[in-house]
Parts: sequence; structure tokens; C-alpha cells
Amino acid sequence: MTQTVQKASTSIALNAGSNSTNLTLTATVTTSAGSPTGAVSFMDGTTQLGNSAVNGSGVAAFSTTALTAGTNSLTATYSGDGNFNISTSTAVSVVATFTISATGLSPSSISAGQSAASTVTITPSNGFNPSGVTLTCAVTPAANPAPTCSAGTISVANDTVTATVTVKAPASMAALPRSVGAHPAGMLIAFGLLPALLLGTGGMGKDQRRRLLSFGVVLLVLGGCAFQVACGGSSSGTNGNGGPKPTLYTVTVTASANGTQHTATSTLTVQ
Repeated sequence: MTQTVQKASTSIALNAGSNSTNLTLTATVTTSAGSPTGAVSFMDGTTQLGNSAVNGSGVAAFSTTALTAGTNSLTATYSGDGNFNISTSTAVSVVATFTISATGLSPSSISAGQSAASTVTITPSNGFNPSGVTLTCAVTPAANPAPTCSAGTISVANDTVTATVTVKAPASMAALPRSVGAHPAGMLIAFGLLPALLLGTGGMGKDQRRRLLSFGVVLLVLGGCAFQVACGGSSSGTNGNGGPKPTLYTVTVTASANGTQHTATSTLTVQ
């Protein structure tokens, strides 16, 4: 008598661990009789994340930090053995993501030509792979010349993912001191024409001299106002001592990965 023994059917269930940096996947293989052997492959769509052997209880576990940002469709496939058939789990959706934070710029106040730095920390979640993150930065409000910023390379040390953002103030000249500077054109014209006004009226009629002297007074007043602005007062771009006014800038760092974006901001004063 010939007896044909078929392989036993199996089923497999996949469970994704709780929110954590490393995502733990647990697959449980069940059958009507006996203990299956072999291995389980863990898949993200059509990409194999890894595999793990089935233990005596039919359980295989695997941890990953290789997921891209966004929703990932994960499955587990049991490879079968000499007595048990292959089976594949239903898909489990896992949203891999990340957050970022930034320290305050150090120093928080700089002068022209100086730099300040901030440390950006990326915290992955649900098995997210931070190597896919790109960093950009921007400085507001717009100015000419404006401070520039750059984001360094992302590094991983002791499971901490960081990058350094550097902001540099433009090497522009400070405002001239109050006692130094070119005299405004209006002041030069007024004082340059004054001798001519006083000496050139001898051959004129009374009405002509009166009109010319009135014009000279107007030039003197305009020249005095220009002199006051240049030497005695402060313009809108300077402080009371003749130097440039401190300007507060906002530095925004944007982290992007697979369509997901997060931002962090810090402030900087440029003297």
C-alpha cells in the first residue's frame, strides 16, 4: 500500500512593535500539528528588510531602522520546510517618521564677519532611517548683504543623529563715526555759493539782490540740515553712537525626507 503524506498548511501573523527608534517585528507561524522550522522573511513592499529563524514556538522576531518616511506596507513570509507549506501574512501599515530640534545659536549675538553654530538633533521613530534626511536652512528677514547659513553632514554617534548648522554675518563695513565722513552735497553747495552771494550783489538792482539773498538763505538752511544728519544725528541704519543698529534674524532649519518635512527655528542678533 502506498501512503502519500502532504505538507501541512500554515498561517502566519505579523505584529509591529510600539513607537520606538528601532521597529520590532514579530511573526508567529501556526499549524494544525507539529512544530514548523525554517525562517521568516520580513518585507517592506517588495524590498526584503531581513529574515529570522523560527523558534520552537513558531515565532520569529526582527528589528529594523531601514524604513523610509511615510506609510510602509510590511509583510512576513514563512519559507516552509519539509513538512510545512509556505504562508504569507496580511500587510501591516507602519508610519515611519521623525522629529527635529535645534539648540540656540552660540554665540547668540555676533558682529560682522563672525559666525554662530547650532546643533540639530533628528529623532527617528518607528524604524525610520535618518540617512535619507536632507537639511536646508534660511535666514529671515531678507537683507542686503544678508547673513548666510549652511547645514553640515548628518552624523550618527551613540544612536544620536545630529548635524551642525552654521550662520555667518556678512563682512560689511560698520557705519562711520559721527565726526568722520564726507559732507553732503547740499552743504557744500550752500557754503560754496555763500561768498558769491555776498560779493556778487554790488552791480545788481535792489530787487535782484533781495531775491538772490533769499535764495542764499534757503541754500544755507538746506546745507545746515544736511550737516545735522551727517554729523550730529543718527540715521535709521545706525544706533546713537554712529554704529549699525543690531538686527534680529530668525534661522529656520528644514529637514526633509520622502515628502515629509519638519522645521526648527532659532534667533541670532547681528551687531
